[in-house]
Order: sequence, then structure tokens, then C-alpha cells
Amino acid sequence: MSAPFFTTTALKPPKTMIILTLHRLKFNKEKVKKNKPIIINGPLDIPEGHSLFGKKLYRWGHYTRNLVLLSGKKIKVVVQRFYCPKTKRTFSLLPFYISRYQRYINTLIEDVLVKRIIDGKSCDKIAASGPPLCKTIARWTREMRSKLESLRAGIKKYLIRRNAEYFSVDTPKNTIAEKFSGLLDDGNALASAEDILQYGALSYIKYVLQEDMS
Repeated sequence: MSAPFFTTTALKPPKTMIILTLHRLKFNKEKVKKNKPIIINGPLDIPEGHSLFGKKLYRWGHYTRNLVLLSGKKIKVVVQRFYCPKTKRTFSLLPFYISRYQRYINTLIEDVLVKRIIDGKSCDKIAASGPPLCKTIARWTREMRSKLESLRAGIKKYLIRRNAEYFSVDTPKNTIAEKFSGLLDDGNALASAEDILQYGALSYIKYVLQEDMS
């Protein structure tokens, strides 16, 4: 049975929500023609374990997100959308390596934050080597500073709950650099070394906490 047809006038504009799901990049092994854009299809189905998994949803089209990789290469990611008739909301299914509203992959954001917060480099010096712009770096830094304590607490709680052998001896961390470094260390415990090298700790931190879901 086909999904019912909804007109734009029959419904009020639904609020869009974000679902982060594990989805590995595969384009590194693909042969791409010169000067041709790389297009990656994002995840197609609601992940198992999510509150919406198994519920009646309708596919609601898709959109394309432009994304800048750590290498500076630009790709396009096709993001699937779903509609929930019960809540009258749409859901965008984002792969976990992309943050909401961002044009940059999480590994690039993490790399910039490490240079800014831990290494102490200026926004101008970081921006001089390529994207993003200085004002974007400053915004990312402010956002991380404001969320840092809650992210650290959330990750430690998650690790203790999911791994009985995990025991965190949290030595006093007084500076923002020490706290951010500790957050990344905890994030590295969420995945294998191979995944961390490709997707970064920040992607797993946001995924397990569903930090981008509203």
C-alpha cells in the first residue's frame, strides 16, 4: 500500500528534528572522475534502538548537504527525511560524522578546536591555512566552552553505565585546555582506533549523547 499523499496546504509546516546514526564513509575507496563532485548517500533507515525505530513513518524526500572534509575536499551528502503522522514532525537522518547546521565534517571541527583550545593558536593563524573563516572558529570555540562541562559529565556517565570495567579517575582539570583534552580522551574510548582516526572522538561524543537531537 502506497503512502498517502500530503499537500503543502493540508498541514502546517512541521518542526524538523535530527536523528544521528552510525554510518561509515565509503567514498575513500571509490574511483571518482576528475572534476566530478563526490556524492555520498547518507543512511536510509531509522537506526535500531532509536525511539522511532519500528514506528509508522513516511519517507518525506531528501535534501543535499554540502560538506567540507578535513582534507579540504568538498563533497555532497544526500540526507533522507521522514514524516511522523502522529507527531506531525519531519526527521532528518544525519550520519554521525556531521553536526547539525554545519558545512564541515566533525573531524575538521575537532582539529580546529584542538589547535585553538589545546594548542593555543589564534583564530587568524588557524584560518590562514584554509577553511573555515576566523569568525567560524571563534563561534565553534564559544559553543564548545559553553557545552564542555555537560559533555564531560554525559560521556563519563555513559561510559560507566555501558562498561562495568570502565573506571574514571578524574584528576583535577582547571583549564579549558585540560578539560577539553580530557573530553577527547573519554571520547576515544567510545570506538576502535581505526574509527577514531577516520571519524574523530567528537563524532562519537555527539552520537552517544545525541547532542544534536532536539
